[in-house]
Amino acid sequence: MLKFIITIALFTLFFKAGSQTFEVKCFRWLEDTIPSANLITKTDPSLKNCPVIKVITSQKGLDFNFDSKGNALALDQKDGEIWLWAPVRAQKIYIIDKQTKESCVYPFGNELEEKGVYELFLKTNSGKKIPGNQIESIWLTMNTNPQGANIFIDDVAVGQTLFVGSIPLGDHKLLFEINGVKEEGTFHFSKDDKPNVWLDFIKEGMIPDLKDTKTKIVYRGNNKDPEFPGGFNNMTRFFLKNIHYPISDNAEGNVFVSFIVSKTGKIYNVRVLRGISSKCDQEAIRVTKMMPNWIPGKVNGQTFSCQFQIPIKFQP
Repeated sequence: MLKFIITIALFTLFFKAGSQTFEVKCFRWLEDTIPSANLITKTDPSLKNCPVIKVITSQKGLDFNFDSKGNALALDQKDGEIWLWAPVRAQKIYIIDKQTKESCVYPFGNELEEKGVYELFLKTNSGKKIPGNQIESIWLTMNTNPQGANIFIDDVAVGQTLFVGSIPLGDHKLLFEINGVKEEGTFHFSKDDKPNVWLDFIKEGMIPDLKDTKTKIVYRGNNKDPEFPGGFNNMTRFFLKNIHYPISDNAEGNVFVSFIVSKTGKIYNVRVLRGISSKCDQEAIRVTKMMPNWIPGKVNGQTFSCQFQIPIKFQP
């Protein structure tokens, strides 16, 4: 009888240990707003400066790998967060609970860029089993007017707009809140989507009782768009100097490229909106990423992030 009781007790402990799982709620790029003390520079095997990921979680005993790139190059455990230094160009993260062996694989949706700063939100679920360990995600942009609205994905606070990052495929409840005004809805994201979620709070009837008039005005006047250093003509000369037409390609036309100009002027999230060939598209991305920092956009003296797009012409 004693042996039976001990066996049952051990089984119960094992069940409890294995019943706590986790899931990725979202992954996002962060602007250069984290204290520099947290951003110790480390290099990966290719001697490039590592991207840094801030993992938001209260769960202990986790291990992290990055697709074929190997383990995290460094790990710093803090209260409620884990800092990871990852290899440049990693595309997936493998998260393993060392005690229960529960794991999940989350594709970022984009390659990690050198010196990039990111944030990954993990939610612990007691008793909820993850349906398989391979998650599919989609890269998207979420923005509001004005920027700085609080974002909640499935009731989890994940920061403020501008949001550039990825979330798992499927149905998600999105809630945006600013100055006490809330807008929410359920969105379905599939593989075929190229989503950009945009919400305009500044329109008649949406903020009727806002007492702080400065909040209303600050986004309405004295706007200055982001600008390439020296203006449009300098940008044209930059592309003429650096673009190399692929010799083995017969494509001709404009490659339309989209990117984010951050508050610091850094270019991020370079993507082809409409291309003409694989080689020309890759060349357009390569040279766009070479651009120097832009002069960031301003609204009433305050810098803001902005999505931008330009055509890049290719001809033999």
